[in-house]
Amino acid sequence: MNQTIYVKLLNEGVDVWRPVVAENVADAISFLILPSPTNVVPSGEEWEFKPGSRVLTKEVELEGNLVKVAYKRVELNNEQRKIGIGTVVLILFLLVVAYWICVKYFKVFGPNHHTESQYLISPLHE
Repeated sequence: MNQTIYVKLLNEGVDVWRPVVAENVADAISFLILPSPTNVVPSGEEWEFKPGSRVLTKEVELEGNLVKVAYKRVELNNEQRKIGIGTVVLILFLLVVAYWICVKYFKVFGPNHHTESQYLISPLHE
């Protein structure tokens, strides 16, 4: 679910926060700052966390309102980045099933996919 969180602007001299649209990825505190075109860094601004970053948030009071602010980048470890062998097997299985359906029902592939009966105009015989 998308939600507004706040990202700190760097090199401003005082604390300045930019509202950004982020997607809650796992729980109430971990968010993915959506990339453009949803969030675009205006020229002259430097965000603490760029669009596409996964961040942790905490609730802070800003101008009398309790809001979520990004405070730490979440790095995915190698285990979280891997595609499991089960996923690979499932994808291969689905490809084989799709191929089988094409051959059996649509006769798209296979040894007889270019027979004369499939042509609208039969070849001329002399």
